[in-house]
Amino acid sequence: STFDALDSITSDRIIRIYPHKIFCDERDGGRCVTHDDHNIFYRDDNHLSASGARLVTGEIMEKISHWDPKP
Repeated sequence: STFDALDSITSDRIIRIYPHKIFCDERDGGRCVTHDDHNIFYRDDNHLSASGARLVTGEIMEKISHWDPKP
């Protein structure tokens, strides 16, 4: 319901980032990873570690680099 509420807000100036798409794999039954062989992605059950934050930041920067602020 949170996604529905936030997705109902519309504007050409909104860039949506979905962190679960970075950490969860629908092909693997929706399994979400908390780490890989070299990095831990969460500090606790709600907060990203520096490694996890870098993944999300990378996604944000990718979206911004393709964004045209002129509607």
